[in-house]
Amino acid sequence: MTDDITVLLVASDPLSVALVGEAFEEMAELRYRRGWRRFALTLADSMEEAEEFLGGRGADAALLSLAAVSEALPAFRRLVAAAPSLPVLVLAGPEEEQTALDLIRAGAQDYLITSEIDCLPLAHALHCAIVRSRLSDARERAALMDGATGLYNSRGLDHFSEHYARLAARHGLQMLRIEAGLPAGVDSDLGTIRASEVFRSAFEPTDVVARTGPTRFGAVALVSGADEAAATVNRLTSVLPEGTELIAATLP
Repeated sequence: MTDDITVLLVASDPLSVALVGEAFEEMAELRYRRGWRRFALTLADSMEEAEEFLGGRGADAALLSLAAVSEALPAFRRLVAAAPSLPVLVLAGPEEEQTALDLIRAGAQDYLITSEIDCLPLAHALHCAIVRSRLSDARERAALMDGATGLYNSRGLDHFSEHYARLAARHGLQMLRIEAGLPAGVDSDLGTIRASEVFRSAFEPTDVVARTGPTRFGAVALVSGADEAAATVNRLTSVLPEGTELIAATLP
């Protein structure tokens, strides 16, 4: 058993391989002064090699270079299928930032501009991604979950709202926060569970959806602007019971 943090680099382009390799060498020199655990970097120059590695040994995190794949989203989904709890950070060129943002919407933890990779920011990003990913462990998630509906609770919503706000600020998106109060009469356990399923269906799988009270729900989602925010609100209005109190706010 090793205490190393195993990071899989999926890259075939020389720039990503060289810059990431140099950053990891610098991390090794600084780790004792900063109290870091050692990073162990493994290179996979194809998706097939990455899947084989993840299926055999596994990793604590992955760096996916967009220069190494012809289609970003299918490649990302292949990594997730091979290791569902694996935190993935995207390496992108300046002209690929929109693609990287799309992958964040699909569940990637964060993205870095390949040409700007540096030791300390990369180490910080990896540590944060791994810590966030481990929140999905069943024992840690229990404190953030509502047992009756399987949604997050108020604590879970607040926790992930902070993360989404940082992502929105960093990547030029907006964070949509929604609160909904069911009308009087929808207060039985069965009615609440049905309402929670309807509420959840209006959001993307990567959005954070919570039960914040006996008959109250909340959610946060990353949106590109007012049109996408309005579309989400309209979806909710069309599926929730008549008389539901709905409050939506978009934060820059």
